[in-house]
Amino acid sequence: MKSVVQKLVQKFPPCSVLSDFDVLFHPAYQVDVIQMFADVCKVHPFALLWPGRFDDGVLIYAECGRPDYKVFDISKYDITCVVQKAGGFH
Repeated sequence: MKSVVQKLVQKFPPCSVLSDFDVLFHPAYQVDVIQMFADVCKVHPFALLWPGRFDDGVLIYAECGRPDYKVFDISKYDITCVVQKAGGFH
C-alpha cells in the first residue's frame, strides 16, 4: 500500500495538499495511515487535510463504535499538526 501511495503522491507538485483519502481507513487494509503518510512525506513533501477531529493531542477518524474508528496519538509520529479553530489557525 505504501509504495502505491508514494507513486501517486510523487505525481503531485511538492507541498501539495491532499484530501479525500478516507478509503485508506477501511479496516480490511490494516494500515497505520499516519505512519504511511509520514514516511511518504519524507521523500515527497505534502500536507493533509485531516478528515476527522483533533482532540487533546490525538487525531480521531470516524465515530467510536464504527469499524473504521481510529485514534492516533500524534506524539508517536514525526508530524506537525496545524489546527484551524473558529477565528483562524492556532
